[in-house]
Amino acid sequence: VSLNSIRHFKENDNDEAQLAKCLGQLWSHGIVPDWSAYHTGERRKRISLPTYSFEPIAYPTEVNPFELFLKQNNYVHKRSAKVNDWFFRPQWKQSIRLPKGLPDLKNKTVVLFSDHPDLTNKIRDNFIAQHATCVTVSIGAGFEKRGLDVYAINPAVHHHYEMLFAALKDDGLIPSNIVHFLNVDRNDSLVATSENINFYQKAGYESLLEIVRKFTSLFGSTPLQLDVVANGWYSVTGNEMICPAKAPSLGAVKVIPSEFLNITCSAIDVVDYSEASLKSLFSELVYPSDNTEVAIRGKYRYLKGFEKISVEPVDRPVFRIKGTYLITGANGGMSSVFSNYLVDEFQSNLILTGRGEPRTDLIRTLEKKGAKVIYIPSDVTDFNTMALEIEKAEQLLGSINGVIHTAGMGDYAGVILNRSHADDQKICAPKLWGTQVLVSIFRNKKLDFFVNCSSISASLAPFGQVAYVASNLYQDAVAEADRFDFPVLSIEWTAMQEIGMAIHATRHLSPGDQASALKTGISPKDAVQILASAIGIRLPVQIISTSDFEQIFNERQDLKMEGMESGLAVPAQNRPDISTAFVAAETDTEKKLLYIYEKFFGIKQIGIEDNFFELGGDSLKAMVLLKKISQELNVNLTLKVFFEHPTIKKMALDIDEIKFLLEKKNTGQVKTIKI
Repeated sequence: VSLNSIRHFKENDNDEAQLAKCLGQLWSHGIVPDWSAYHTGERRKRISLPTYSFEPIAYPTEVNPFELFLKQNNYVHKRSAKVNDWFFRPQWKQSIRLPKGLPDLKNKTVVLFSDHPDLTNKIRDNFIAQHATCVTVSIGAGFEKRGLDVYAINPAVHHHYEMLFAALKDDGLIPSNIVHFLNVDRNDSLVATSENINFYQKAGYESLLEIVRKFTSLFGSTPLQLDVVANGWYSVTGNEMICPAKAPSLGAVKVIPSEFLNITCSAIDVVDYSEASLKSLFSELVYPSDNTEVAIRGKYRYLKGFEKISVEPVDRPVFRIKGTYLITGANGGMSSVFSNYLVDEFQSNLILTGRGEPRTDLIRTLEKKGAKVIYIPSDVTDFNTMALEIEKAEQLLGSINGVIHTAGMGDYAGVILNRSHADDQKICAPKLWGTQVLVSIFRNKKLDFFVNCSSISASLAPFGQVAYVASNLYQDAVAEADRFDFPVLSIEWTAMQEIGMAIHATRHLSPGDQASALKTGISPKDAVQILASAIGIRLPVQIISTSDFEQIFNERQDLKMEGMESGLAVPAQNRPDISTAFVAAETDTEKKLLYIYEKFFGIKQIGIEDNFFELGGDSLKAMVLLKKISQELNVNLTLKVFFEHPTIKKMALDIDEIKFLLEKKNTGQVKTIKI
């Protein structure tokens, strides 16, 4: 028997279908294929079929299994076996915006936060020409109403935002659009000094968080488009001046939409304010877009994407034999891996820094291998101590040849509504201020390399980690700025399988579940190979992903509310084995919530004291559930309330109490209730 297992190049048949067809023909001729080899790597999944014929779930029999296979594999992140296939970089691609009709801005309120008078006037005039009410807010010493729809605030004073929105509400104005220009250059140096880091933290990152907090507090779930305009964010053509101090505000722009159902955000980078640039900018401000990050260069529009890097073996040594290297975060797992690698392979001398007492076991091990090790017990943000102790160490071990900045702190402060300013300062300290201290110390020295150990979170912007995203973006921006005589790299690491923050974040899982959660992570052996390759290719920002990162990023961007809702219609499953006993619903509100939960999860016998997250919920599902509750019960809930009331019983009590109080207070019909 002779069969073609590969289709003709002019045929459009699926390759998997062609192969399966050939195997079937072989079987029909009495030749038994090795089915176990054919199905290697596949996992069987049990599904629940309808229990009776009237169950309203369709199970189509006309299914093309090969088309289904391809669709399923679009969302399966296959791990590449080769470390050299794990490197990706940001790439900007030119895009066009198709012409549309005039936007409907009549009776809409647009709030412009800007301290750039010429730019403010031009943008305001454009909005007014579209019949919008335009409110301008500039920077002042205190809160002040300077005229009709003209205000001033001090961005560092958080309650000024509440005073501003309260004044707008009193005037009957509900913002539909906010345009934030406080990241636009103030005509000072773009170098990241402590002074302008402080300014842009207040006027950029913290300003955006306070805007969404106070807007939500006063206007509830009213839809809002928040556009943040800046210069110095993105290197698109390679000629831009990057301002790292502005980078943390990008973290806010990227995380806010995942935590607030009603708010959409975009970051728009503009390098000049020529007529062509302003025309392109205004088009971005008035027309809806699914693009979170946009760069305008004159009349041209660019969108951020990612490109796989072809990494070849390094043909020159990147580490010196018996060189001297500084590694921060000495008490962390990544620092330990790199320290042992440098000593084992290159007989390096090490200067380690960390907070508190040193890991004597690590230092003893390194010294037994012949290394000279100096430990500096200092917070990496303490400039004076770091500068003095590094100078002393260099007198003993010689000039430092390279810096590996691994210090960092995980972000467990939660959603924007719950976190405090102190939380954010603590999380940002090692990566933001620590990086600033180190580059200041080494600015005029000769190094072979300076490596920031950033995180893939900078690109993926996970829910509930806004400060961590912001601080990693700062490290990326320092590398992009290219202001030093030595190469500065920022490596966005994916999760580690045996060390690092991912192990801490998954410590509550069983060993099997933890291994499953980290299956796409990298090992310590992989990490040292990645470090050497990254230093060798010297691209400023390198993203490490064991799977196709562009696919992962696009899936996250495409994960909209409607898509998630359509994907949650699953067959009813029996009650899972969870920590709480089943308690039936009693009140009308409990029964309505129970119906929503059971339909949402596809689980029978959910109890009113069952925890949403124990049932299999997560942050994205929480957002969808909130939308469902709002539609069904005519009640608008914030994520803050949801996280405080993750059970049906508590949520129902809260809803009933608020409804009762408001119905007593209001004489008219209560249409929408904000909790």
